[in-house]
Amino acid sequence: MGSGLMPAMAVALLLLLSPPEPRVISSAQSVGGQYDAIFSFGDSFTDTGNNPVVFEWYNIPDPVMRPPYGITFFDDLPTGRNCDGRLVIDFIARNLGLPLVPPYLSHNGSFRQGANFAVGGATALDSSFFHAGDPPGASPFPLNTSLSVQLSWFDSLKPSLCSTTQGECKDFFGRSLFFVGEFGINDYHFSFGKRSMQEIRSFVPYIIRTISMAKLIGDGATTLVVPGMIPSGCSPPVLVTFADADAAEYDATTGCLKEPNEIVTLHNSLLLDAVEELREKHPDVAIVHTDLFRHVSEMVQNPDKFGFRKDALSVCCGGPGRYHYNTEIICGDEGATTCADPSKSLFWDGVHLTEAAYHYIANDWLRAITFSRLIRNELAASSRTRKMIMLWLPAVVSLLLSSSLEAAAGGASSLSVRRYDAIFSFGDSYADTGNNPVVFGWYSVFDPVTRPPYGSTFFGHPTGRNCDGRLVVDFVAERLGVPLLPPFLAHNGSFRRGANFAVGAATALDSSFFHAGDPPGASPFPVNTSLGDQLGWFESLKPSLCSTTQECKDFFGRSLLFVGEFGFNDYEFFFRKKSMQEIRSFVPDIIKTISIAIERLIKHGAKSLVVPGMTPSGCTPLILAMFADQAGPDDYDPATGCLKAQNELAILHNSLLQQSLRNLRARHPDASIVYADFFSSIMEMVRSPGKFGQ
Repeated sequence: MGSGLMPAMAVALLLLLSPPEPRVISSAQSVGGQYDAIFSFGDSFTDTGNNPVVFEWYNIPDPVMRPPYGITFFDDLPTGRNCDGRLVIDFIARNLGLPLVPPYLSHNGSFRQGANFAVGGATALDSSFFHAGDPPGASPFPLNTSLSVQLSWFDSLKPSLCSTTQGECKDFFGRSLFFVGEFGINDYHFSFGKRSMQEIRSFVPYIIRTISMAKLIGDGATTLVVPGMIPSGCSPPVLVTFADADAAEYDATTGCLKEPNEIVTLHNSLLLDAVEELREKHPDVAIVHTDLFRHVSEMVQNPDKFGFRKDALSVCCGGPGRYHYNTEIICGDEGATTCADPSKSLFWDGVHLTEAAYHYIANDWLRAITFSRLIRNELAASSRTRKMIMLWLPAVVSLLLSSSLEAAAGGASSLSVRRYDAIFSFGDSYADTGNNPVVFGWYSVFDPVTRPPYGSTFFGHPTGRNCDGRLVVDFVAERLGVPLLPPFLAHNGSFRRGANFAVGAATALDSSFFHAGDPPGASPFPVNTSLGDQLGWFESLKPSLCSTTQECKDFFGRSLLFVGEFGFNDYEFFFRKKSMQEIRSFVPDIIKTISIAIERLIKHGAKSLVVPGMTPSGCTPLILAMFADQAGPDDYDPATGCLKAQNELAILHNSLLQQSLRNLRARHPDASIVYADFFSSIMEMVRSPGKFGQ
């Protein structure tokens, strides 16, 4: 691989793997002057003034057209925004050197520099979906302002902007920035309390399909921002709707409701998958996925970091009651009160955020937008980079990890690889380099990986790896100039350059958890090789590597540690024993176990840790075969053939794991904790195997 290709490969890789957090770029890389116009579709998170017009159509008073809406920025004048001041799109427009985006339904001037079609309360799905079976006199909400309606308004405006017959529109919209969303929150909120959570989950894919239609790209759009959803389980209206929820239904660290947030997690994950598919189909288009969930979750968890008051879940403007939110007395009503300083609050009047919160989010989105343009320019300059990455994926994995660690440590943008004295690994069969046969011997169980054709691709003989050749940890070791990791239980030499404690079929939770109530003669699996056991082996090895506390901190500070993958076996061992709902209930316990282990390693001196998420277990032949006689056609994803419920479980696991890692980073700012995304990488291979030479 030529060294001249390395920067382009790294940029392309970031686009392909879609990192969970937008990368920070130099402020010298100005975004101003790149766009002639902004066009926006969405709901109240983006609506700059269409709301009052639509409400008037239905003869409904619009509460946002009275004080205190607009008090922070617009001279105490309501503008139709569901906010005390500006929205994300306002900050972005100003930073791009463009005027505030005018609302399509209430603006009488020119739209040459953009138009806003977003309407408060808008849904992705057509409003008829929600009104099917409505009795006479039912609520008119949601109103007829769905995404398809907004797109029709856009189509009606097009002839005044460009000639549709001479390619002029493609040129004009190619120089424009498009926002598609946020969409989804109203689809779900209008259903909460009316449908079961299971029913609501079932139409998440339809919402994603509606959002991901490529119509705007066909019109000429080349830069689109597609926001995910906020954690609706943290929003005061949802918290009040489910006020009678049991204590176990709340996240103890945030006070948010777990199940609504799980639906949002599913929505955001499927949306990201859809964005990745669109990127593949349209490689010349920059599609930016922005993460509202992460931003708002971080503000809820660490409000003081943003200058917000500690009761982050309380609204600034509202009526008496818990969270200062009252469905009978809303912001602006007689009897409602407004906080003294809205900039100290996260939530403004309910689900909507304050200008202060939007300002922080806008800064991050601007970096993501600029970074996406940089990626697109790099790919245009080197069209073969993408194909080369696909063919050389194993080597690229090691490049990704080394570069990510440099970035997480605040290093420069150079691709120089940090040098580590040793690598220590914990996990299951995805990382086990030879402990498996020893453990199976303890239990007098034959280990199939000790016979051909295991090892046939690289080693020429079985090594105890559950693979035809090398694993990810092997490629990473080679890339870092470290010997292949010796298995702790099977190696008689030195461990000064590292040790592998991973064992095939290992669980995060202790094996006793799975064997409670087992009858005599029950299967010994999972055996006693859990994460806790592996940490015990690590601590027994420590005295041979370092003698004093400081010496150990220095040694492990120069080491790279892998913690996982963990979770796959915990769930797999229960798939035939417990319902999916029961299995979902102990995901937080698994995440907590992994997080405690990471903190334990940091106390030993670890400074660089890689924590992989779960693979899409619903795509694995093992799980597909397990459910072959139970699953019906609706249980499979028609696009991939994978089992939906099992993959949704993995999505939940990965989301909670990433949230936990964010908390750990906040508590340990001197440690680099890198999340490695197995799920997205494997889903890409499942969907497009031809790109990988299969």
